[in-house]
Amino acid sequence: MARKILPWGGPGDYIGEMCNDNFEELYADQAELERNLTPSGLSFFVDPTNGDDDNDGTTWALAKKTPQAGIDLTVADRGDTVWIRKGTMTVTTAVLFNKAGITVRFADYGVSPYDQGEKATIWAAASLTTTAVAIVSAPCRIIGLGFSSRFTTGSALLIDGEGGGFVGGFCDILGCRFPGWGSELYGILTEAGTYNRIASCDFEGFTAGIAFGPSVSNNPTDNIVENCVFKTCTYGIEHLASGTPQKQLYRRNWFPSAKGINFNDVDATGLVADNFFSTATGTGTYDIAVAAAQVHGMEFSGNHYSE
Repeated sequence: MARKILPWGGPGDYIGEMCNDNFEELYADQAELERNLTPSGLSFFVDPTNGDDDNDGTTWALAKKTPQAGIDLTVADRGDTVWIRKGTMTVTTAVLFNKAGITVRFADYGVSPYDQGEKATIWAAASLTTTAVAIVSAPCRIIGLGFSSRFTTGSALLIDGEGGGFVGGFCDILGCRFPGWGSELYGILTEAGTYNRIASCDFEGFTAGIAFGPSVSNNPTDNIVENCVFKTCTYGIEHLASGTPQKQLYRRNWFPSAKGINFNDVDATGLVADNFFSTATGTGTYDIAVAAAQVHGMEFSGNHYSE
C-alpha cells in the first residue's frame, strides 16, 4: 500500500505518518475481510434502538433488537454476517458467539475506527456479575464492537478454549473497544487459543488489556496482537502464570499509559517487535528484565521506549 502523510503531519512528521499507516492497515484489514466473506452468506440486522426481537432480522426495517437474536439467525460455516447499528446493548446473559464462520460487525462508519466500539457497546446488566459479557466458542470475526462486563475477577470477552473440539482458536477481533467500565481484570481473556488475531483494538483501565492463559489441556499458541492501544492499564498484555504461551507475536502496539507485558517470569516463546512504550526498557516496561525474558524463550526486535 502506498504511504500517505496526513495533512497535519507536515514533512518529516513521523507521528502523523505512523498514525496514518496504522489506520490504513485497519481499513485494509476490513476490506480484506469483506472480500473473503463467502458469497452465499446471508446478512442479518440488529438495531439496539429501534429493533424488535419479534422481527425476522432480514432487513433494517425488520431488525432484531439484541445481538444474541441476530447471531441465533445465522448458520455455521455459511459466511453469514450480523450487522449492528450504534446503541448500547445491556444484556442479562452473556452473548454467545457460537457459530463458526460468522462475522458480527458494527454497521456505521462515521466514527474513528478505534472508537467504533464506543457507539455499539455490549454492556452487562447489574445482575450479570459472574461471567464475561461475551463468550466466543467458535471461530468467528468480530469487528468494531465494544464490550464491558461487571465480572471483577474475569474479563469483558472470553475466548473459551475449554469445550469440545474448539480450543479457542482462529478468531479475528478487529477494531473493538474495551473501556473497562465494569472494573474487569482483563479486556480479553483466552483460555488456550490458537491462531487468534486481535488487531487495532482499544483497551482502557485493566490489570491487563489482554491475558493469555491455558485450558485444562492446551496452552495458547500462534496468537497475534497488533496495532492495539493500551491506556491506563497496569500492563497491556499478560501471560498468566498457569500457562506457557508459545509462538506469540506482539507487533506495533502502543502503550501510552501502561507498562508493556507481564510475563509472570514463566517460560514462553514469541516475538515482541516494533512496539511503542511510554516506559523505560527492562523492568520499566516488563515484569522482568529483557535478558530474563529471553532466557524463558521470548525474542525482542526494534521496540521503542521512553526518551
